[in-house]
Amino acid sequence: MSPAARTVPLGTFWPGAAHPFAPPCYAERAVPELTCRITHLVNSGNAVVLTGHSHGSVLLAATVP
Repeated sequence: MSPAARTVPLGTFWPGAAHPFAPPCYAERAVPELTCRITHLVNSGNAVVLTGHSHGSVLLAATVP
């Protein structure tokens, strides 16, 4: 199948509150996992430098209080 012939599931564009077939928000899982990982590294005596690009910067801002 050529790339031009692929279909795109438009239902996944909409947030779950607006569309019943939208996937769950991955930030609900990513932010607690990032918090746990950062906490583990810091408690192990490691220095941690946090950087985020594009959507990662939003996740990072939500992760660090």
